[in-house]
Amino acid sequence: MSRVALVAAAAALLAACDRGPFHASLTLGGRSYSAATLNRGYQIYRHGCRACHGDRGDGHGASAPGLWPPPRDLRQGLYKFARVPAPGLPPDDELARILRGGLAGTAMLPWAISDTDMDALLGYVKSLSIRWQTEAAGEPMLAGADPFAALDEQARAEVITRGEALYHGKALCSTCHPTYVSRARLFAITSALGAAVTAYTPEMYTSRIKDTEHCWRWNEPPGQEPSCTEPVRSIPPDFTHDPLRAVRAGEAVRDLYLTLAAGIGGAGMPPWKGVLPDDELWAIAYYVDSLARLKDTPARAALRTRLGARDNLDWKP
Repeated sequence: MSRVALVAAAAALLAACDRGPFHASLTLGGRSYSAATLNRGYQIYRHGCRACHGDRGDGHGASAPGLWPPPRDLRQGLYKFARVPAPGLPPDDELARILRGGLAGTAMLPWAISDTDMDALLGYVKSLSIRWQTEAAGEPMLAGADPFAALDEQARAEVITRGEALYHGKALCSTCHPTYVSRARLFAITSALGAAVTAYTPEMYTSRIKDTEHCWRWNEPPGQEPSCTEPVRSIPPDFTHDPLRAVRAGEAVRDLYLTLAAGIGGAGMPPWKGVLPDDELWAIAYYVDSLARLKDTPARAALRTRLGARDNLDWKP
């Protein structure tokens, strides 16, 4: 079944919910939820979620206009930071982690909620997407031991330099995110891989806006399959400036590793687990963390000045 058909079916299910409480249990993601649990989740959702996510779960609540990023259309069943290989469905622990921790830089604030109420709310949120009636939740990524945790400062700096080369060369993160090295350094990194970059633009030092699989507006003609008329557009973060959505204080490198490993559902960032060795994913996580630590510092301003200098912008191999 296509995604638009799933959304249409979910909308029909939610329309029935709006007419009254649930009267029967539902099996969602392989788990049975009683009508009482779903009704409790429905009330919690209406109290705390619908202002942004809307009565229909379509992301068009009363508070949604002007919010960036826009509230998620929960009917699609696409979750960006769920730590399962994208675009898989997350287990309850991962959904609860997002709700309890919030998403930095968005209107999604941390929620203090009991385990019982969380369970009910998750059941109701699942009922908004037909995906949960046809698919099972995936297995979350595990971080394992940080191979560089015991290194001294000098050795850690070498890991960051390695991550810099992987970011700009092997993983090609700078095809979406900004480049953070000079043109000469980028040429050296990519030449060592046998695929030298020789075409440069000023835009290489900014994020590139891109369409995502998340939809903001649908065309839903009666009796016909809906189609997305306006996808959500995404600006991949500038790690030296923008808040990192699901990175927590004290867990930054681990959280970054898990994001790299699992990918970001619906955003075009695939899972990297198994594509790059684990030690390389950790090295990139350390490098990205080093960039995030530059935020609001003189070092960030100095970096931007160096990258924007005429001798860098005019450099050619």
